[in-house]
Amino acid sequence: MEPLVILSIIIILVATFVFGFYIRARIITTVKHSSQALSQLANINSKTKYKKLEEKYFYSYNCMSRAEFNHFSLEDYFCEIIGDNESFYHRIITSIEHNKKEKEKYKRKLKSVDFSQSEIIAQTEKIPFALYNKHEKKLYNKMLLPNPITEITIVCRKEYTTPAGRTHTWSDEEYHYKELACFYEQAKKNKEQREIRKGQIEYERGLMTPSLRYEILRRDDFSCQLCGSTAKDGVKLHIDHIIPVSKGGHTTPENLRVLCDRCNLGKSDKIE
Repeated sequence: MEPLVILSIIIILVATFVFGFYIRARIITTVKHSSQALSQLANINSKTKYKKLEEKYFYSYNCMSRAEFNHFSLEDYFCEIIGDNESFYHRIITSIEHNKKEKEKYKRKLKSVDFSQSEIIAQTEKIPFALYNKHEKKLYNKMLLPNPITEITIVCRKEYTTPAGRTHTWSDEEYHYKELACFYEQAKKNKEQREIRKGQIEYERGLMTPSLRYEILRRDDFSCQLCGSTAKDGVKLHIDHIIPVSKGGHTTPENLRVLCDRCNLGKSDKIE
């Protein structure tokens, strides 16, 4: 075959390809600007706001001994993490709930997208309907918003490395949104209970007036009710809550007694 003929064929093929690419690009542009369905979808997309989230969170605790590793509860560790990061996990929970609702709304709105005018528009634009419909559907699928994050994974790990560093052991537990929501509610209740108890403790301690303190000292003959020491023995006398206020005790005469500083320090917050 003559070199000139080969060159002519190549030029024709290239020209055909370029012309075809140009026609295809022009059709796609026309579909983009003329399709009512794509316009409706763009409007729906602009009004759909998903919250950004990470899909995975990782926490690790290094145990100091094999015994601690064996008895360490990853569930308790998970609860502690939530309690220490309450506002952070509140944002995650509300964001997931938002994404779930927004996703359902998006699905319902997509059902309202109307393709019924596409054939008429194709005729107006002088594009074969089959070709117009093909590119319209492709563009529609490409414009659909990706699914939002509505599920997360929280990995909690406990680790232990022997002193010589020869053995490294670990164990993982995975928690998901369902567990997070349950543990978050429990952590919130625990915090509320602690706040209530803190207020009760402060109230009970506030009831220890100088007058009540003197009354208990005189009743107990100014002597420790455990060892019998008095101020003459060089000890300091304290007023002790028999049932500590931290464990539900009240500041009432029947729950109070005199203890020396040594006995009171030894008793700490134990209940006798």
